[in-house]
Amino acid sequence: MNPIYHLLRSYGISAALIFSLFASSSSATTIIAPEFGQLVNRSDYVVRAKVISSEPELRISGERRRIFTKIEIEVLEVIAGEPPQNIVLEFLGGRIEDQELRVSGMPRLKVGSESILFIKDNGLVLCPIYAMTYGHYPIEEEPETKRRYVSRGDKVPLESVAEVAKALTKVDEMDAPQLRLKRSRAFTPDEFSREIRATRKSISLREKN
Repeated sequence: MNPIYHLLRSYGISAALIFSLFASSSSATTIIAPEFGQLVNRSDYVVRAKVISSEPELRISGERRRIFTKIEIEVLEVIAGEPPQNIVLEFLGGRIEDQELRVSGMPRLKVGSESILFIKDNGLVLCPIYAMTYGHYPIEEEPETKRRYVSRGDKVPLESVAEVAKALTKVDEMDAPQLRLKRSRAFTPDEFSREIRATRKSISLREKN
């Protein structure tokens, strides 16, 4: 049997997740893209937040050795749900000296970055972002106009909520004119927040009726 499989199993990682670690090209091969309503409805809370710090941590339990990364965020806007006052997100994976564990499809949250995050079961699962990369929406800025816009986890600008359910692609596969046009049409953070609130509200009303 593959020795790398044994190494990953020593981290306490399930066989299914190990399969996803070996998946070749993109997270879309192992993660099902949710519909927008599903993303909004199944998240515990949705926030626009800035990453304050990122700290890796080695956890040892018997023969199991697992690297987790704790990411502290500053909430700039509560969009839906009721988040706790202080939020430290816990992700499987990270790097400590020469040891590194990378998980395919895991969102990459860098210190100083701002994103809209769909959070579920923080501290109880391997990734607290619902549907992993599909629940991570970085906020970018147009180089020419300085207009702020929302992108998907693959950095492709988000134009409509219908695009949430599409497979992720690669922004570097788009030509420059196409990318400029998509940036100009993409949601601003406020526009995307309004779409989230409207969907959450409509779901709540249906549940009451």
